[in-house]
Amino acid sequence: MHLWIREGMITSNQCLIGFPHPSGANGHRYVHFQQNKEELQQKMKNHFAYK
Repeated sequence: MHLWIREGMITSNQCLIGFPHPSGANGHRYVHFQQNKEELQQKMKNHFAYK
């Protein structure tokens, strides 16, 4: 996704960068989610805000 963003194919607003992969094999997913939670919540609010 970072490549697509750099090449202008998509914008960073279209991606939830920092959202952890939900796989049970990803033992750090809870920590990663907590570290990025506020930023992810703000992205969601901005994306779904009435314009």
